[in-house]
Amino acid sequence: PLRAASGRKPDYPRSASGSTAAQWAAQWDAIAAIAVLRGPAPPGGTGLVPLEAYLRGRGLNPAADALAAATQKAAGRMATIDPAMPARASAAARDLTVLKQVAESRVAPPLKINLGFSDGDGD
Repeated sequence: PLRAASGRKPDYPRSASGSTAAQWAAQWDAIAAIAVLRGPAPPGGTGLVPLEAYLRGRGLNPAADALAAATQKAAGRMATIDPAMPARASAAARDLTVLKQVAESRVAPPLKINLGFSDGDGD
């Protein structure tokens, strides 16, 4: 939507209902939860094991460090994102692109996971 706007207000999904920011926040929360551990681990070893913890458990600390750093940087941008401020959305998109690149180049290969993203994925 930012590229297509060409100087006018971007036509984000859910802009008519005014829930674009809430939708972005919900998507980010899901991404961050699967990427890094936030808060104490659930008792009894149940629940989600974030990729960062899994990588560290396999001795893949450089990949875990890269994932944690990219996630932390994106989190900072996502905390200030505002659909009414295209510059903030562009900055967040750049940091999310870096996070995607880290997932594709540093996280997936040692885990022998094939990742494929396309424009149809909504990213």
